[in-house]
Amino acid sequence: MYLVLNTYNFTRLSIFEEISDKPLYKRPSLTLSEEKGLSNIYHFLIDEASFVEFERLKSKNLINPFEEFDNFTNVITNYSFSMGSAYSTFTSQYLLDGDSVTNKLRTSFVNGDNLISQLKKLGYETLKIGNLPDIIKTHQKFRFEDYDYDVDVYRYRELNNTFVLLQLFRKKYIPFYRGSFLNQFLYPYVIYSEKYGFEEFIKYESELSNTGRYNLIYLTSPHFPYLLDENCNHGPLINYTNYSESYRCSMKMISKFLLKLKELNRFDSSIIIIHSDHGRNHGRSLGDLGDRHHPLFLMKKIRQQMGKKINVPGELSDLPSTLMNALGVHSDFEGYDLYSNKLKHLERRRDFYQLNPFGRFKKGFHYRLDNGMNSKYMGLYELTK
Repeated sequence: MYLVLNTYNFTRLSIFEEISDKPLYKRPSLTLSEEKGLSNIYHFLIDEASFVEFERLKSKNLINPFEEFDNFTNVITNYSFSMGSAYSTFTSQYLLDGDSVTNKLRTSFVNGDNLISQLKKLGYETLKIGNLPDIIKTHQKFRFEDYDYDVDVYRYRELNNTFVLLQLFRKKYIPFYRGSFLNQFLYPYVIYSEKYGFEEFIKYESELSNTGRYNLIYLTSPHFPYLLDENCNHGPLINYTNYSESYRCSMKMISKFLLKLKELNRFDSSIIIIHSDHGRNHGRSLGDLGDRHHPLFLMKKIRQQMGKKINVPGELSDLPSTLMNALGVHSDFEGYDLYSNKLKHLERRRDFYQLNPFGRFKKGFHYRLDNGMNSKYMGLYELTK
């Protein structure tokens, strides 16, 4: 009875009627800068894409192997949640015990130095693609949920709500306090517009400049997962997908985009980075990290024809230094270049902050990882929103 009443309550929330309607305006036209002789950069950020799952799918030939890309097998995230991971990834800085995550992230993009601000100084036109928050500042944006599509983006609301509620009970979470799952109830159009928005952007790529453009492309399909099959088609409950198929959905979208770059003769001349903010599984006890600390990290340099596996003790916070060195530019970012010979021989102590999965911006566990990802418990830490 409790399950039935909660299902009824959620499906009657008025916010669904407001969010699931189509937007009233179409995509704005973008005019980017003239060519500057700078290589285009395509930076894919996939929410909750685990390195472990990528390797499993690749071994079963279920996804494109991304053979042109270097596969960094020993990169960790410093934070088990997206905002913390974004802060360290774009600034090469770390949050201190008691810090406000939102304030630190906002300050870094308003007044501070970050990867995007440095690229702007080099002359790059910056564009964010996907449903990224406004706190991340770029010259232009291409938000998927802002456009009017020719299809009914969200068709199975009641089935979706019921199934997600069943997920909550199966996972032994308390429905009213598990924010990440409730996003499926509150923001369905944002979720299901991703496929159609990204397809629009693939078409639009040919109209944009082939040099001097940094593109931050955010895909969220693996995060929940959603009522999507491996081809990112939205279906009813009986076609509900699991995490692996949602992951395949995101990787297929990226593969489709890479083919478009090859058609436009932009693939070889571009730098392309594909990574996630963190892995999937939280640990459930002290000392158990799951694979949350182990994100996917792939990179292709200019004119790179074949990639390789690289096992160096890296962090997502090394991305700014790695990218700047690939561009041949000196930077003051504190992270390492993941291609540096120095890193190959460094005994590095890496910090991972595992937030309590049952509550956000509360106390969590601090671990220190060695080169082999063996962890040592260092104590508690606390962050505020």
